Amino acid sequence: MLQQPIFFSESSDDTLVAPPLCGLVTVPALVSQVTAWCARPDAPAHLVIDLSGVVTLDPGTLRALAWAGQHCASQGKTLGVRLASAGVLTPGEEAFLRDTCRVESDAVPSATSVVPAS
Repeated sequence: MLQQPIFFSESSDDTLVAPPLCGLVTVPALVSQVTAWCARPDAPAHLVIDLSGVVTLDPGTLRALAWAGQHCASQGKTLGVRLASAGVLTPGEEAFLRDTCRVESDAVPSATSVVPAS
């Protein structure tokens, strides 16, 4: 049986990569990871959550991402989200993320790749 990760993993100092299957089980660890990242005095000012490898996203995880954006802002940080491939999110889910988070427009995080939330 193929084992897939069920938690977000840190691919660099400023990027958390979502597991392919983002169910409710991922939420507590995501909350802990974002909280710990924001509390680090040496953390970069911008955190990216990479959803590019996601194949399913539970609505609870979607709400946790909105919380993460609000939490980062309350700590003087910003959160960017790299969206999942076309067809993974419904148009409503994608619009929700665009309204509540900054969306990274490409696969390489940079100051010019962040589009402000509407």
